[in-house]
Amino acid sequence: MAATPDALDRRRCMRIGVLTSSYPRYPGDHAGVFVRSLTEHLRKLGHEPVILAPYEPAVLPDVTQPHLEHFRYLPVPSWHQLGYGLALDNDRRLRRRAYALIPCYLAGAAAALVRLARRVRLDILHCHWAIPNGPVAALVSALTHIPLVITLHGSDVYVAERLAPAGVLARLALRRAAAITACSADLAQGAVRLGAAPERVVTLPWGVDLGLFGAGDGAGWRRRHAIPRAAPVVLAAGRLVEKKGIEHLLRAAPRVLARYPETVFTVIGEGPLLEPLQELARTLGLAPAVRFAGRVPWEEMPDALHAADLFAAPSVRDRDGNLDGLPTVILEAMGAGLPVVASNLAGIPLVVGHGENGLLVPPGNTEALANALIQVIGNRELRAEMGRSSRQRVEEGLTWTAVAGRFIDLFEAAQKGKP
Repeated sequence: MAATPDALDRRRCMRIGVLTSSYPRYPGDHAGVFVRSLTEHLRKLGHEPVILAPYEPAVLPDVTQPHLEHFRYLPVPSWHQLGYGLALDNDRRLRRRAYALIPCYLAGAAAALVRLARRVRLDILHCHWAIPNGPVAALVSALTHIPLVITLHGSDVYVAERLAPAGVLARLALRRAAAITACSADLAQGAVRLGAAPERVVTLPWGVDLGLFGAGDGAGWRRRHAIPRAAPVVLAAGRLVEKKGIEHLLRAAPRVLARYPETVFTVIGEGPLLEPLQELARTLGLAPAVRFAGRVPWEEMPDALHAADLFAAPSVRDRDGNLDGLPTVILEAMGAGLPVVASNLAGIPLVVGHGENGLLVPPGNTEALANALIQVIGNRELRAEMGRSSRQRVEEGLTWTAVAGRFIDLFEAAQKGKP
C-alpha cells in the first residue's frame, strides 16, 4: 500500500532524473501528458523530478517548468523526428527514416543524461519507454550507479518484440532496472518475455487529476458543437489509428441509431485514419450523427467529457499485434463520472469493472459493442450508477497523488536494492 501524503512529506526529498521521449510541447498538447501529470504530483509530494525530453520543432519554451530540459541530437531542427510518436507509422511500425536517426538520438540522449547526472546529484533514474530510452538510461545507470526504474507504455514492448536489435537493447535495459512498471498485465508479460525478472515487474495503472476532470462545462461544449441538450452523447477520443478501434464504433452506430436516433457520436483526435474514418461514416450514412471534433486541447477535455453521457473505448489488437496498454483518457472519463463501454483488452479491465462502472465487450465485436451502448444509453439510472462507480474507483486509488505515492515506494525500494 502506498504511503499517505503526510508520510511522504516527511521523507527525504529525492532528486529524480526523468528520461522520456514524449512530453507536452506547447499548451494544450496531449503528447506525454501522463508523464507531466506524474512528475507534477511527485513534486507536490515534496520531491524534485528533472525531466529530459528530445527537442522537436513544435516545442515552445515554458518558463513555468524550470525543471524541463530538451536535448538536441541533430544539427538541423527539422531533422528531429524521433519521439512524440513521430517515428511510428500508424502506431504499427517504424518509419524508414527513423532507422537512420536512432544512433544520433541514442548518443544525444546519453550525453544529455550524463551531463544532467553530473550537474544534479540524482537519487533515481526514471525512464519512460524501454525503447528508445531504456538502453540510454541503463548505460548511465551503470556508469553512475544510480538506481533505474523503467516504465513501459505499449509501443516500446511492441517494437522490441518485433525488431531484433530493439529487442536486444530492451533486454539489456530491463535486466539493469531495479523495477519495471507496466499499466497492464499484457505489458508486464511482455517485459518478462524480454528478459525482465518477474519479481521486479509491477502492474501499475495510471492516474487522473480529479481537480481538473471532476468538473467541466458540458453545457457550453454542447452549445459550441451544436449538440441538442437532450441528445445522448457517446464520446470517443484518442489518436486515430487502427488499435483505437474507432472503425468498430462507427459500424456499431447504425444499430444504436435505429434504437435511439437522437444519439450523437463525438470522436476527438487526429491521425492517419481520419479521412478513411470520415469516408466510412459517409458510406454508412451516419452524418450528422457522427461529429469528428479533431484535436481538442487537453485543458478542454473536461468540458467534452462532461458533455457526454458515456465514454466508448473500442480498442483492438491491430493487424500487426499492437495494442494499447491502458489509455489514460479512460481514467479521465471515469474522473468525470462517466460510465465506460470498452473492449475487454489489455489494462482496461484493471479499471473498468463489467456491470459496475461500465460494460466490457470482446474486441472487434461490433454487435456486442452496439448492444452494450444501447443498454447504457437506454437506462438513465444505470448510467448514473455506473458514473458514480467510475468516480469512486478513481477516488479510491487512481488519483495521481495515489499513483505518485506508489512510484515513490518503488523508487525508495530501488535505492535500497529491493525490487
